[in-house]
Amino acid sequence: MARSLAVEDGTVVFRRSDGTVLPLHPVWLRERSRESDEFDAGCRQRLYDPWRIETAIRIDGVDTLDDTTAEVRFSDGRAVRFLLDWLDGELDPADALPPKIPWTAATHAPNVAVLQVLDTPTGMTMFLDGFLRTGLGLIRECGNEPGSVLRVAERFGPVRVTNFGALFEVRTTEAPTDLAYTALALYAHTDNPYRRPIPGIQFLSCLVNDAEGGESTLVDGLAVAQSLRSDDPDAFAALTTTGIRYRYDGDGSVLEDVGRMIEVDEAGEIQRIRFNPRVEYVLPAPPAALAAFYRARAVFGARLGDPAFEIRLKLEPGDTLMFDNHRLAHGRTSFSAAGRRHLQGCYIEHDGPQSLYRAGRSAVR
Repeated sequence: MARSLAVEDGTVVFRRSDGTVLPLHPVWLRERSRESDEFDAGCRQRLYDPWRIETAIRIDGVDTLDDTTAEVRFSDGRAVRFLLDWLDGELDPADALPPKIPWTAATHAPNVAVLQVLDTPTGMTMFLDGFLRTGLGLIRECGNEPGSVLRVAERFGPVRVTNFGALFEVRTTEAPTDLAYTALALYAHTDNPYRRPIPGIQFLSCLVNDAEGGESTLVDGLAVAQSLRSDDPDAFAALTTTGIRYRYDGDGSVLEDVGRMIEVDEAGEIQRIRFNPRVEYVLPAPPAALAAFYRARAVFGARLGDPAFEIRLKLEPGDTLMFDNHRLAHGRTSFSAAGRRHLQGCYIEHDGPQSLYRAGRSAVR
């Protein structure tokens, strides 16, 4: 069905290609003008302030110019042309991010690419589609020379520099400042919950891994949180309302932030988990509230270590793991200190991959 814009019973309506008819507010339509004196096509920004539009503005008429374009006459004297395909995209953006798909050990679908494939717009967009849905991706043939993790990460966005530097080492050291620098097993956790903002996406590149053990573990915190909401709503409520102080104090840095173990938006949608028992301290609260929280934390923590939710993989030299630090909890199995296991890691923010995905989708359209 052809798209159309018309006035029906005194209201401007847009008929979409699927037959859906939506009423449009005059100001909503007026502020989307792409006329050359109101919109800079080069920088793609307005040349005026939309709050100056008269809130009582009316639409005096709509003229269909052809199958692709309509001209709208507004009561302020302007006639604005709209491409119907573009207007349809404004109502339901075609470049919206793909929906997140919770996964478990049984339902996880690998999202794997060779680094060279990411050089093509199609390859990059397909990989990012999988990453944005699952929060996880594995990139192979990245090279295993020191610093290769930075070259991989920079394909997706600027590297976030922290007090550990642009990259950090994951290997055993004689005087470790973090448990990651030992051969001990690491329970599922999210990184740096004490930072503002919390690093969004983590990369881990394998330089060498011939030690016995040392498998990387990954758990979809979104799936775990949703399972808690479904079958233990009291625990879910406690974890979304109880304040926690996350604190790092070491190596000359003192970093601190307050948040919730499960963070939701205004609509109740799960946005982020913060789980790092070694650096979290619950804020004072009434005894009954704390009792509810401690029970909930125990349930949540146990599920993050449940094999039903966990996948394991042993990184090979040249492999780079990319995962959403706001969503996935990661860890590792213990390994023999007699062998060698050396990873390098770094962080970027979410806006880099999201921008690349939108640009790739736009190019395809």
